[in-house]
Amino acid sequence: MTASTYIAGTRNGRPRVRRPIRSFAALLALIGAFVVLTWSPKASAQVNAEALRLVLRDHAQFVWFDASLVGRAGNTQTTNFGASLFGGIKREPHVFFVRAAVDYGQSQGTTNVDRWVAHARYNYDLSRLLALEALVQEQHDTFRRMALRGTYGLGVRFRFIETDDLEVFYGATFILEQDVVSSTDTEPLETELFERFGNYVGINAWLNPLMRATAVLYAQPRIADWGDFRILHEASISFQITKLLAAKISGSVYVDTEPPSTVLPYDVEVKNSIELRLF
Repeated sequence: MTASTYIAGTRNGRPRVRRPIRSFAALLALIGAFVVLTWSPKASAQVNAEALRLVLRDHAQFVWFDASLVGRAGNTQTTNFGASLFGGIKREPHVFFVRAAVDYGQSQGTTNVDRWVAHARYNYDLSRLLALEALVQEQHDTFRRMALRGTYGLGVRFRFIETDDLEVFYGATFILEQDVVSSTDTEPLETELFERFGNYVGINAWLNPLMRATAVLYAQPRIADWGDFRILHEASISFQITKLLAAKISGSVYVDTEPPSTVLPYDVEVKNSIELRLF
């Protein structure tokens, strides 16, 4: 379980009272979330930023921290630690948010998880339905042989539908990616530089005043070789229990069609968490 805290936050104007979403839109959102949680497509290393964007819709600024620590002894000896820091600010037409996360784990004295990621994104709203977008991301994952991956992108974001209850969107980004691939006993350290065409499409839905969902599909083919692509398929649903307490379930599938040797082409993750929100 994960405890999350909003350290600071302010309302963006008067509180918005949402009406329950129309039954068709609710059904669409639930189906979309279910598909993302259960379907395993060929799957981007890009962070799913929509959870942060959801917060900024209602709060002009926020800082959010969560951490988890799980230890087991006896027949199973494991230790797992994870922590994330989220922050964002909205001053129309500017939107900026960041996320940093680290995960580390050991089993029987052997490290089995060692990764971190830092992501920053900026939007400039040209209109209600169109925004310019820039992103920077740095990432490390020992078990994907990812000594360091830098991702830098410029693009546009379209909102096809935006109501109090529903948002449907698409983004297109030119991405410059630099990979430093870790060495092995038989392969030296290697640095690669690629251009990718980043795409994402998704839905944000407020199913009722206490429940919201997001589902996003990211795809990043390499421009010089469209058979080399990555996809991140992710969804989450959160349920407000009290004013300060919420429960959340999220799932993701990641696939790299051309990973380094010795690295599996996919990762699957399902996470349940309890969040403490102080606005």
